[in-house]
Amino acid sequence: MIRRTAALAVLVTTGVVCAQAATATPKLQHRHELSALFTLDRGWRPVSDFDLQQYNLHFHKILASCKIGPEYLTNSVIALAYKAGDQGQRTVTNLMMMKAITRRITWTGKASCAKTFNVAEGYMEAGGP
Repeated sequence: MIRRTAALAVLVTTGVVCAQAATATPKLQHRHELSALFTLDRGWRPVSDFDLQQYNLHFHKILASCKIGPEYLTNSVIALAYKAGDQGQRTVTNLMMMKAITRRITWTGKASCAKTFNVAEGYMEAGGP
């Protein structure tokens, strides 16, 4: 009887551990894209998820509101930040660009964001948020 109880306890414990592992989701989605934006801004790779918190917040706000994929968003933010910095003769980081885009998202649901991206780039080029 004791062996059956011990065997049952082991099976239940194993089942709970496996169920937790199966339902666990990664803490940070699109880590590769966020790390690329962070590294271009800072010049060093992020050490932990804490380093990517601000990038994660704005990146996913844009993804949730715009009809755009994560790779295209990453490339667009890099290009817009570079263009705003080059034309405005100032430093514009990828995070600054994402904040400028996020600031201009006033709708719910998904919409085309090309005009919003261009307006945000124009403001960043002129030196404003």
